[in-house]
Amino acid sequence: MKSKYTIKFLALTLALALLLSLSSCFITPMPPTPTPDGEEIEDTPSGKELLLERVAQTLTNDTYKYSYVYQYLSKWGIVNFDAYKFYSYEDIFDECYNFGDGLPDKLTHAADTAKYFVENYYDTVDFDDKEKLTDALLNSYVRTVGDKYAFYRTAEEFEEFETEMSGQFGGVNILIEYDHNEETLMVSQVYDGPAKDAGMKVGDYIVKVDGKTFEEMGGYQNVVYYVRGDVGTKVTVTVDRGGELIDITMTRALVENKTVSYELVDGSYGYIAITQFNDNTAEQFREAVEALEDLEVCGYIFDVRLNGGGYVHSVVEILSYILPSDKVVLSYQYKGQARRYYKTQTDILPEDEGSQGDHVIDLPMVVLCDEYTASAAEIFVSCLRDYDGPVEDIVDVTIVGQNTFGKGIMQGSVEYLPDNSYVTLTISYYDPPSGVNYHGIGITPDVLVELGETEDTQYEEAIKQLELLLNCQ
Repeated sequence: MKSKYTIKFLALTLALALLLSLSSCFITPMPPTPTPDGEEIEDTPSGKELLLERVAQTLTNDTYKYSYVYQYLSKWGIVNFDAYKFYSYEDIFDECYNFGDGLPDKLTHAADTAKYFVENYYDTVDFDDKEKLTDALLNSYVRTVGDKYAFYRTAEEFEEFETEMSGQFGGVNILIEYDHNEETLMVSQVYDGPAKDAGMKVGDYIVKVDGKTFEEMGGYQNVVYYVRGDVGTKVTVTVDRGGELIDITMTRALVENKTVSYELVDGSYGYIAITQFNDNTAEQFREAVEALEDLEVCGYIFDVRLNGGGYVHSVVEILSYILPSDKVVLSYQYKGQARRYYKTQTDILPEDEGSQGDHVIDLPMVVLCDEYTASAAEIFVSCLRDYDGPVEDIVDVTIVGQNTFGKGIMQGSVEYLPDNSYVTLTISYYDPPSGVNYHGIGITPDVLVELGETEDTQYEEAIKQLELLLNCQ
């Protein structure tokens, strides 16, 4: 029997999950018959009060003892949603959720779901729109699981997420940031591409996109998705430049998100900053290392400060370019299954480099981290730390900065095939090579240094520590 949903496991992001490209198949029984015998709730203030009253009554005198949240919602009078889809996602959580104390009690979870729905969706959702009502209830269900890394995404929302993480998308090649003083979005960088060709400038304030205001786009946080679009299509951005409103029309081009930057320091050291672990990050990292190797650097500083994570396969590929092959990067265990391992792969050098051997960096290294270094970035830090210490002496490395965020759990994303929506949920703890999980604790650097108010004291210390490692050779 073909499963009605497929699964992609993701790992180690703060708000964004990390695809592990695994698959699984579940044989799911037909759900129990829904019980929508309660009076249907109408979209009125009195209906909202009636729903909450029924919730309160059930909490004090539960005579139903249902096994599924959707059954309580139906009993309380919300009956126009897709009960089968809701049940299917409940079943996914039952099959896969593997974190903390597990899932909450069904009645408690049903009550929390109903209350969240009332507070966030009741006055905005059309009760006659089965799809929108189901989406709202699933969003409420997922938000009240107790897993802050859990998300429900429609097919369109998940496609946007994957586009973001691919590192390539149709856009105009600008960087925008929220200006708290002006309470609007400001163009902070203009790179080579459509925006620069059309005359956009750093300091321009974005006012509209294709005539739509922030409010019409659902908030300033959605502006980036309106600026992006299919390659070859046009977009008009209205900017405020010194009080003058200017319409700038551009043709979207393929834009690559740069997550790796590098430079030569003091003529001898290679500095590489990684801001996120996306699909294209490993290739950018290789290019940075090759460029610095051509300059014959004698050591490296890897900067993963402010790096909130990304795809686990990306960090594994990068560590494979640093460490010998077949070394454990992390281990994890899904619910009811045997422990699994991610290991470094063999990196075959191009033929024109005169070698077919595995690429290894055998120079001293310093890793910069801070309290915003999280998830996949913590895997990077912990792996290099462990291979310099308790596991095996392969690298010569010093960790500098602040204690990291402390996210030692991984997520998975499961697709519901009928409409290609996805749910993301925590499916496992993961352990670094040392086997010591740091979730909720973080990784303590070898050298603790706070960031200075006017100077990058952490970076300065990293240079000192690299010099010490070189002098000890």
